[in-house]
Amino acid sequence: MGVNWIVAIWSFCEATFFFVVPDVWLTVIATDGLKKGFIASLYALVGALIGGTIWYSLALYYGEESAFIMMDRMPRVMLEHAQQAKYNLEVYGFSSMMKSPWLGLEYKLYAVSADSAGIPYWKFMLYSIPARMTRFIVLILLTDMVMRVLNFFKIEVNKLILVLSMWIIFYAYF
Repeated sequence: MGVNWIVAIWSFCEATFFFVVPDVWLTVIATDGLKKGFIASLYALVGALIGGTIWYSLALYYGEESAFIMMDRMPRVMLEHAQQAKYNLEVYGFSSMMKSPWLGLEYKLYAVSADSAGIPYWKFMLYSIPARMTRFIVLILLTDMVMRVLNFFKIEVNKLILVLSMWIIFYAYF
């Protein structure tokens, strides 16, 4: 299975039940160049949109509160985060979805709250594209920049160990 399908499946899993962001694998791919990173980000987007669709549908069918109760059993998802995401979406709309990847509020929380916040499915999907892609692209660009600096100074590193070390530090802090 190609690296792009791995990131698509990873992104789907993170958008539904997993807690490690697909950005980890995206940055590994991006160590081999911007083009590969950007292509992989499109696969990650598709996985996220499918996962968002599932949570949006579950909330529509079973109700928002029931969907949040299902989520409360997942690692790293707390009811307080769900309430914060719901509030942000109701008060700030689309802009809250753009900020959420940087604040640690998971995309799936917004998928569950979207309908009750008056956001129809088609609009939620449109909002999801820049909300998901912005962080993907920023991290791909940062990874490429780090690799260019290392190459400029002719510093040889194991790319996988470098990226995974950065993510371990990130998750230790986060």
